[in-house]
Amino acid sequence: MTATPTVYDNDYFRRLATLPGWEIATRYGLTYDGEPDPIENWGVFYDGRHWEAHGVAASLQLYRSGAGNRTLIVTPGTVHKLAPDLMTKATAYALADATETGNTLDEIAACHQWSGARPTGLDDSLLYDTAAWEAWRVWASLHPTLLAVAGKGAK
Repeated sequence: MTATPTVYDNDYFRRLATLPGWEIATRYGLTYDGEPDPIENWGVFYDGRHWEAHGVAASLQLYRSGAGNRTLIVTPGTVHKLAPDLMTKATAYALADATETGNTLDEIAACHQWSGARPTGLDDSLLYDTAAWEAWRVWASLHPTLLAVAGKGAK
């Protein structure tokens, strides 16, 4: 796959649509929490580069809603680190079944589950009718947003 594809590189996005969420995240320099196929189920992409120093992480959440779960909703946001007392509660809640805890992704995901993500300067939620949009076209459409979340370009 090319390092920086354009939105017109259909082959790149067709291949991207066959990958699990964590591999897609790696290609953009992000981390991922969710099901293997974020378009069919759910998932959140995070940029945790500023988590330790500033307590913030950019996020891009994908989830289904609407009649028959046909609508894919994609919401960019910013997750903020919680105060230490709330962080303890959030990680206990979010990671109750986890066997390994304490990494940055776990902390970000716990804060996201506990208090959500604040809207960003990026577009509001994007909506896709999955009956009309093939997965590769969704990834092509999200490409500029994923680059913006990763700090590699503005949407």
